[in-house]
Amino acid sequence: MGCVENDERRDGLVAESVSSEEKLEGIRGGVMGKIGRIRGAVSEYMELKEELEEACEAEDFERADRVSERLSEVEKERCNL
Repeated sequence: MGCVENDERRDGLVAESVSSEEKLEGIRGGVMGKIGRIRGAVSEYMELKEELEEACEAEDFERADRVSERLSEVEKERCNL
């Protein structure tokens, strides 16, 4: 194999490596975005759960009903993530 062939082969390997890195960065970005959405949904779920408990303790059943509906929506969203 001559120097030119080695250089071409090396250039091809470098291009493949860069392409692979770009793909991995895209995957990482997607995963990190999904993790962020999951954390947000879990946080909202926990806050709503606490708010529901407070509404029940205060016997504010209208508020408890609204919070319960929203809690159900968030739980469905969380399951779909």
